Amino acid sequence: MSQAPTAFIADVAWRVVPPPRRDGARLFAAIVIAILIELGVVALIWVGHVSHPAPQAKEIPVEIVVEKPPPPPPPPPQAQKQEYIKPATDAPREGKSDHDDEHVADKPKPAKAPPPPPAPPTPSPSPT
Repeated sequence: MSQAPTAFIADVAWRVVPPPRRDGARLFAAIVIAILIELGVVALIWVGHVSHPAPQAKEIPVEIVVEKPPPPPPPPPQAQKQEYIKPATDAPREGKSDHDDEHVADKPKPAKAPPPPPAPPTPSPSPT
């Protein structure tokens, strides 16, 4: 029987990805290219904006006309003035009332109630 290994140790030579190189020239070139691309985009936008200036505003002629107001309508002719009597809305209509002001005296009046009978005399206490 063989003995099982107690620990796994990786060999640096077996690495698949080589360690990154610390190359400052490549980083500098990438930054310069990115800045040049941004400046090119800004230049294209600026040239497009300058080549198409905004159109000049044109004057629009305006004529102000002041008209006189129309004359007021003539007053209505002076006809006979009639007094307007507003009908009562909370009173009963004519002929429906229990009370008739014109014939109050003609109506029979109810008889008066007879006076109450006198109270019987109360006996006085006897002296004993």
